Amino acid sequence: MFRILLHPMIIHFPFALLFFSVVLDSIAAFKKRTDLQTASLYCHIGGVIGGVLAIATGFWAGRELEVKRLTWLADAMRKGAQDAALPEFVEQTRRTMEIHTLAGLYGVGIFAVLLYWRIRWKEQMRGATLSFYLAGAVVAFGLLVVTGALGGVLGHDLAPRINFYAPGGR
Repeated sequence: MFRILLHPMIIHFPFALLFFSVVLDSIAAFKKRTDLQTASLYCHIGGVIGGVLAIATGFWAGRELEVKRLTWLADAMRKGAQDAALPEFVEQTRRTMEIHTLAGLYGVGIFAVLLYWRIRWKEQMRGATLSFYLAGAVVAFGLLVVTGALGGVLGHDLAPRINFYAPGGR
């Protein structure tokens, strides 16, 4: 159970750090301040590291939840469950989890590529290059927003129903 609870505790830090990194980069671009670019770089590094930790704990939690889901399904089939909504609910949960996972992987992956690009071509981060970088960061952050929204659906909307369908949970 701890592995499931660890993921929601960690995810907020990379989300905030990456968001703050994009904000600082945007301000630094308009104000021409290198100190803000440096602060943004540190937030970006921390955000990517935190994102990798969030992904790792997410896989832990997902694996544990998958075992529970299969146990619940087997128990429901063994008891001859007559609830027609159960298969649809299980499929909805699986689809939501899959999109949540993919959006998180792509979002953190894009931020990791942008971090490499940023470190590699630090001196050339102006003009069109900076605009392209910021556009990529906005897309990656959009994916993380989708990830967070679906995580909220999984944790707050679908989790109570999972407990409802759990053996002995009625």
